[in-house]
Amino acid sequence: EELRSLSPTVLTGSSLFALASYSILTLYDYLALQYVGAGLRYLRVAPVSFSAFAIGHNVGLSSLSGGAIRYRAYSLAGLSAARIALVVGFIPLTYGLGAAILLGVTLLLDPAALTALPLGKAWLQSLGVLLLVVPLLYVGWNALRRAPVTIGAWELTPPDARVGLCQCLLGSVDLVLASLVLYVL
Repeated sequence: EELRSLSPTVLTGSSLFALASYSILTLYDYLALQYVGAGLRYLRVAPVSFSAFAIGHNVGLSSLSGGAIRYRAYSLAGLSAARIALVVGFIPLTYGLGAAILLGVTLLLDPAALTALPLGKAWLQSLGVLLLVVPLLYVGWNALRRAPVTIGAWELTPPDARVGLCQCLLGSVDLVLASLVLYVL
């Protein structure tokens, strides 16, 4: 009944934003695979990414369920478990950077939008600034640190600043498009 009550314009608009949102999601994997030096073509990555996100979002525990799909597909493409683990970790980091940017901007411009926290305007705006500092520090660290970070037997080379900026932009655009689906509906 609800679906029939929606106008064709609303259905078309929300469908187009949903399509754009899922298309943007495929870039998470593509960017991550570029970072790890996999060199896989976008047309090979997109179906894997789409499937991993669709199943991960519906089943839950998206890093685990989507990670299993990614592991299966990318190991068949010749990637090592370590490189696949970097891809799987890169994805929530990208999302988190976008979320920090959008929430930070929202708290700066409209702190009253976050009514769940019983804090004053100044506190919420300060929280917004802190959230915006996180992506700035990340991109700055990417620009300045070229030596690998060693954690036990693992060695992690930070992405360059261009990749860090792309992560921030990608995470933000993804969230805006997903929000637009709900806004239009």
